[in-house]
Amino acid sequence: MVEVDIHLRGESTMHTTETSPIDGYHVKVDPAGRVVVPAAIRAHLNIRPGDTLVMRSRDNGLELRTYGQLMRDAQDYICSQVPAGRSLSDELIEDRRREAEAE
Repeated sequence: MVEVDIHLRGESTMHTTETSPIDGYHVKVDPAGRVVVPAAIRAHLNIRPGDTLVMRSRDNGLELRTYGQLMRDAQDYICSQVPAGRSLSDELIEDRRREAEAE
């Protein structure tokens, strides 16, 4: 996860909240409100030109996430809700087989 904290004097600091070799970049918000994500961070997170990032307002700043990061978070959440040893995909396949047999 990359967070951008915008300070009152118009400067921004960007850092990652996960363990990363990328840390401590200072970026400026341009007059149009744009912020450039430094190349090293883009490379580290595999962000390519044209990729869409999701930006959320947080109490202590802004959060930028890739779709891949959001997908992993969703998968981790779902996995945390399923008891160990239970396979939702196997259950779904079994449900579909029963439905097909009933037709």
